[in-house]
Amino acid sequence: MELPFSKTYICPICLIKFSEEALSEKVKNNLTLEDAPPKSLGGSQIALTCKKCNNTCGHKVDFHLSVRLRELDERAFKPNTTQRVTLARMVKL
Repeated sequence: MELPFSKTYICPICLIKFSEEALSEKVKNNLTLEDAPPKSLGGSQIALTCKKCNNTCGHKVDFHLSVRLRELDERAFKPNTTQRVTLARMVKL
């Protein structure tokens, strides 16, 4: 595989090749650090992705991950969750 730039960066999501200039925020679709899992869930910056992929793909994955984690917390009756339980009175027959 021939690389078009002396220092080529490849987005691992879309596989587009970028030059070193794409590290600058002045470029329209610049390269950014991707948090995995999201920083709000304790993640850290582990991958260099293009801004477009970081925004669109990251949002889709982060959304589904946070929904699932919230469901697990509610099922485990963790503090500060919104899960409600209705208790029925048991009657002896």
